[in-house]
Amino acid sequence: MKREHTYHLPTEALEGLNEAQQRDIQDMWDLCGAVAPITPAAQRKADVKAHVMAAIRDERERENARPALRLVRSSDLFASVSYRIAAVAAAMVVGLAVVLSPDADHYRALPGAVAEQISLSDGTDVLLAAGSRLSVPGSFGSEDRTVVLHGEAFFEVEPSALPFVVKTADARTTVLGTSFNVRSWPGSMSEATEVIVESGRVAVANKELEAIVEPGEAVTVSPFALTPVETTPSYRLAWRDGGFSYDNVLIGTIIDDVERRFDVQVKAPASIRLRPVTIHRNEVTDAAEFLGDIAATISVRYRATANGFEMYLD
Repeated sequence: MKREHTYHLPTEALEGLNEAQQRDIQDMWDLCGAVAPITPAAQRKADVKAHVMAAIRDERERENARPALRLVRSSDLFASVSYRIAAVAAAMVVGLAVVLSPDADHYRALPGAVAEQISLSDGTDVLLAAGSRLSVPGSFGSEDRTVVLHGEAFFEVEPSALPFVVKTADARTTVLGTSFNVRSWPGSMSEATEVIVESGRVAVANKELEAIVEPGEAVTVSPFALTPVETTPSYRLAWRDGGFSYDNVLIGTIIDDVERRFDVQVKAPASIRLRPVTIHRNEVTDAAEFLGDIAATISVRYRATANGFEMYLD
């Protein structure tokens, strides 16, 4: 387990944005992780400016390549080019800030392990999956109980008058006292937040909707929909004990989990990654054996490589 400090987002980075935009910028900052400057300040400023300007240029080029007519609702503002550029500009202000004060703890479960156990100051226990990170603000436990998750974690929340809130890239999960699982890997093939409730009740919300999830139920979150998912928590949460369990899930998503769990690289063409598969294993201690099971299920081949494994067609 790696624990490090992250830093406060300067208020000037949020000037000119409305409340919803400020909240999204803050969430993005929290998900970015810790700042660890190792180069002189002048060089850092030049590096940040160059990186931001390149990002803005790339975004404008992508925007120009899209159709000229594009209808956008006000609630879709986060996806608009003007707001994305504003977010990048805010990141530049953050990077150029001279005075940074630590105000949060940042936990990381390094790849190559089953999971890492965290005990928060309010008594809540968190099991953090390999490759995941959890940001806990300095106000946690006194003013609120809000954490920011990138990855997957199982929470056993200590009851309190203060609601416990888990923020991910596209969802907000609120509880008073319960046990539940949250999975969110932005940028992956299955990036939508998924919430599974083992006990108690939780409220899951996106930008427009909210749903109450009961024990044994699950929901996936997209920007404008909350979709119930049939699941068996004892199977789906097999990762807590070193297992893998999937119902009609893309192999690309499973490969991502295997890479994080065993800290290996698994190559596979899109023709394999885009195939759905159902597979359950209560305990997996060897990546090769599990990949072999997947390969046998869909009648493809696999082999060891210098950096990990490769799945391929005949």
